[in-house]
Amino acid sequence: MYNRYAESSRVNWFRHHGRHAPPEEKQKWDNLVTPRGIGLILRSITTNYKLPLTFPDKVIVLHKLAEKPTLMSDHLKLEALIISKNHMRIAATCWEDNVIYDYRLGARAHLERDMAERLAGAWDYQESKRAHHLEQVSAIDKACKELEREVGIQG
Repeated sequence: MYNRYAESSRVNWFRHHGRHAPPEEKQKWDNLVTPRGIGLILRSITTNYKLPLTFPDKVIVLHKLAEKPTLMSDHLKLEALIISKNHMRIAATCWEDNVIYDYRLGARAHLERDMAERLAGAWDYQESKRAHHLEQVSAIDKACKELEREVGIQG
C-alpha cells in the first residue's frame, strides 16, 4: 500500500506541473504519466518503513526531486514522504528512480526542453526553501542554547 500511495502522489505531482501551462504543454504533462508519447517508467523504488498504518488512518504524501533534472537527463529521481495523520509523523520514506521513455519509439528519451526547464526551476525553488528553513532551524537552535545558558540548564 505504501508504494501505491507513492505512485498516486507521483502521478499527481507531475500533473500538477502542467496545471497552469498552455493546453499543448499541459497535455505533455498529462501524457508523462501514461504510455503515450514521452512518459515515465518506474525503474526502482526503495521504501523505508518507519510506522505501520492502520485503518482508518489518512496519509499525506509529499514528493520532491532528489537531483536536478537537465536537458540531458534520461531519468528522474524523486523522494517521497508518507505521513500518518493519526500519528502526526512519517510512516515511510521512498526513493524512486523513473526512466524517461518514448513509447512511440520504444526507447529511452530525454525530457522536452520546456519540461526540463520547469523541473529544474522546481529544483531551484525547493533548494532555496531548504536553505531558508535550515537558517530558521539554526536560529531556533541558537535561541534555545542562549535560553539554556540564561536559566542555567546543562545540555
